[in-house]
Amino acid sequence: MMARDLTICMRVTVFSVLLFASLNTVLANGLQQPFLTQEKSELDLDSRSWPEEVALLVDVGEFTESFSVNPPLEVSMIEFGESSQGLNKVGTARSSCYGSRSTNYSIPDNVCEWDVYSPISIGCAPSGKTITGMDLHLEITHTYVGDLEVILCNEASDHCVSLWDREGGSADDISETWSDVVNYNGEPVNQTWRVWARDCASGDTGYIDYWWIDLYYEDDPAELVIQDWDCESEPWAWGETARIDLDVENTGGETADTYIKVIASNDTTLWDSDDYIIFDWHAQIAPGAHWIRNDYTWTLPSSPYPNMPNNGTVYYYVHVGDPFDLRDYDSVTISTPLPDLTASLSVIGSNFNWGDTVGVEVGVDNISNVPTDRSFKVYLVISNDSNIQSSDYRLAEWTVSAGGTPWGCPQLRTYQAYRR
Repeated sequence: MMARDLTICMRVTVFSVLLFASLNTVLANGLQQPFLTQEKSELDLDSRSWPEEVALLVDVGEFTESFSVNPPLEVSMIEFGESSQGLNKVGTARSSCYGSRSTNYSIPDNVCEWDVYSPISIGCAPSGKTITGMDLHLEITHTYVGDLEVILCNEASDHCVSLWDREGGSADDISETWSDVVNYNGEPVNQTWRVWARDCASGDTGYIDYWWIDLYYEDDPAELVIQDWDCESEPWAWGETARIDLDVENTGGETADTYIKVIASNDTTLWDSDDYIIFDWHAQIAPGAHWIRNDYTWTLPSSPYPNMPNNGTVYYYVHVGDPFDLRDYDSVTISTPLPDLTASLSVIGSNFNWGDTVGVEVGVDNISNVPTDRSFKVYLVISNDSNIQSSDYRLAEWTVSAGGTPWGCPQLRTYQAYRR
C-alpha cells in the first residue's frame, strides 16, 4: 500500500510525507514523479518484497490519512454467503450502516499502480459492532473495462478484496452490485472503506463515478416489559385521590426512548373514540433499568373524564408506545360521591295548640367536600313519631338548585315556615 499512498502526495499542492523504514529517507515538499527510483521495487505492491517495518503518514491540509502497510497488501477474491435478509438469530435484530460517494475520481490510462481510490467513512453503528454481511454497488465510467482492476480495502486491517480483474473486454462502463458479501464478517463496522482502481493497458480512460456500501451487524435493541401495573386503594370516586403502581423494565441492550401513557376507557378496547389520555410521559430507559411510578397519586376530576360513567367500571390502561406497543389494564369500580348533608330544625316557642301559629327554623349544612352540583329537595314533615314515613304529612317543600342556592356548599342557610 506504500506506493498508492505516496501518489496521493503527488496529486496535491501542499503536503508532507515521512517514510520510516530501512529507507530512512525524508521526502521534501514539491516531490515530483519519478521518485525513489532505486528503491521503488521494494515498495511495489505486486513484488510482495517490502521491508518488514514500513509506515506511511500523509497529511494534506485538513485531510489526514494514516495507514499501516505491514504486512504487504494481499488481495483475495470476493466471497458470498446465503442471503440472510430478514433472517435473524432469536433475540437479535439485524441493523445496517449505509454510506455512498458520488465524487468522480479519474483513473490514469495505462498506469498499473494503485494510485486512485474513492473513500467512504462509516460511523453509525454502536461501538464494538462487527460485520455480519455486506452489500456493495459500484459504477465506473470507462471506454474499455477489460483494462481495469478494482479492489475494495478497509482501513482497520488493510483487508482487500478483488471486485474486478480485467474482465469484460471492450465493453463500456461497470455497474455491478454484490450482495451478502462475507469476506469482512467479524471485522469492525465503523471504519473507512476504499474502492481502488487502476488501468493496466493503454488507449482508454475513465473514472470512478459512484458507489455505495451497506454493512450489516447484529443489534441487541431495547426491549421493554411491563412488570407491574395496578390501580390501588379501590374503589375510586370522582373528585377523590387515585393511586397506581407502575414498573416498566428494559431487558434489552440499547437505551429505550419511548412514551408511556395512562389512559381511561369505558371498555376493554384501547384506542377507540371514547378513550381519554390522562398522562403522557416521555421516558428514556437504560439497559437493565426500571422506569417506576410506585404509589403515584393524582386527584380525579369531580365530574367523570369524557365518555366515562358516573358510577360503574372504568378501565385504566398503561400503554408503552412505538416501537413497542405494549399495553395492560386494570378495571376500577368508580362512583360519584354524594354530598354529606345534615339538617337542623328549631321550633320557635313551645306549648302549642292546634290552630296556633308555629314558627320553625330549618337549616341544611354540607359537611363534606363534595359540592351540591345537582338540584335536591328539602321537606318539612309532621309525624306522630321520630321516623319519617311515606304516610307522614308534608308541611313545606323547597327545591335547592344546582350550585347550592339557597343552600351553598358548605354554607348554612335557614328558612322559616309558619303554620296556622
